[in-house]
Amino acid sequence: MESPIGTIASLAASGTQTVGTIPINYNRSIYVTIRGTFHGSATGNLTINALYSPDGKNWDTEACDTFDLAVSAGNACQTTQALALPEHGDVLIQVENADAVYAATGISVWVSFQSWPKWGKGAGGTPQAVEQEVGRRGGR
Repeated sequence: MESPIGTIASLAASGTQTVGTIPINYNRSIYVTIRGTFHGSATGNLTINALYSPDGKNWDTEACDTFDLAVSAGNACQTTQALALPEHGDVLIQVENADAVYAATGISVWVSFQSWPKWGKGAGGTPQAVEQEVGRRGGR
């Protein structure tokens, strides 16, 4: 597995933290994987929030897509979900701890995506999906 775009050693109860910003160009699909460990008495999920920006400067104030890693008290859990995002712009990935009492630990987030090639020379006139990892695309 590629290196995560971000890690969080401990996310406080009711806390939110940004793990990375990813440029997207000719986006076909984006998948986000989150792994984290819940406190033995935890009752709240971890939530991934994806905020969109058309220019990398002006960010949505509400998540354009979101999903949960369901709580399993005392256990490490992982899930992967596809995000619905535009083809171009930037996406900021945040992790939110919905538990009001306990921190979540050992959180890692990975992103992988497929892009359409640019139309024109060498594209052959048809969109051919090329899987690319964030680390190879210059993720920030």
